[in-house]
Amino acid sequence: MILAVLQEEPEVVMSFGDVLVSMLLGLVGIGVSLYLMRGRLLPAWTMRNEPDPDLPWNPMHLVLLFLVALLSNSAVNLILYLIYGDVGAEELGTVSILVSSIFDTGLVAVGVWTLGQTLGAGSEAYGLHKAPSRRHFFIGLATCVACVPALFGASLVWSGLLHLIGEQVEPQDVSKLVQAAALHERWAVLLLAGVIVPILEEFLFRGFLQTWLVKAQGAALGILLTSFFFALFHETSSFGPILVIALAAGCIRHATGSLWPAVVVHIINNSIVTCWLFYGAGSLGS
Repeated sequence: MILAVLQEEPEVVMSFGDVLVSMLLGLVGIGVSLYLMRGRLLPAWTMRNEPDPDLPWNPMHLVLLFLVALLSNSAVNLILYLIYGDVGAEELGTVSILVSSIFDTGLVAVGVWTLGQTLGAGSEAYGLHKAPSRRHFFIGLATCVACVPALFGASLVWSGLLHLIGEQVEPQDVSKLVQAAALHERWAVLLLAGVIVPILEEFLFRGFLQTWLVKAQGAALGILLTSFFFALFHETSSFGPILVIALAAGCIRHATGSLWPAVVVHIINNSIVTCWLFYGAGSLGS
């Protein structure tokens, strides 16, 4: 769950020229971030002296993980039914929905870890062999700063493309959910959406899936495919900016050999956007 803030398009219809200029400015922003990441930051952070350990997975194991995901989703739905009865998601409340989502994702993460351990994959295979450090935090923070032009640029480009095909740009459902949190729930929502969700999702996508795809398809294609799948995991309206963050997290995961800088990127992004959504809904106070 990478959060992205996208404003709804105004009622005034933009001309093709306005859309084109907006998209060109967006491409400039993306280019600035590419220069900062590829030309300045990534070369300084490449710390791997040996290849990643092999992940002893094969495509058939993904079938098992798919079954684990189905079972975890069914278990979560059953628990919600037993607690709340037959009610719609909108009646559960922000915290309950986030907790159920975390529980669901957490069960899948446990399945990945357990099956990996059974097959002989240690923590180093997922980039978790070293404890998080100040260096990891600095790398993640610098990556977020370097990606700011690309985030704005991708928002402009993606919004322009959606405008050209006649699609309405709307905020993610999860952004609406966070914004709807009551004042007394906001610290819990910040912890859940800003910290716990990023850790679980980074383990599944950058720790497991990217490591496996990089070994199978090479670094460039493995990072690109993982980032593409991750962006698809979110909503269409925010695909562009989420793809930017996913690519940045994937690149530093591969360059450093550690999952922690990618986790930091995800946490910073989600925490800032969560606070921004709270601010848009009213006071930031709890």
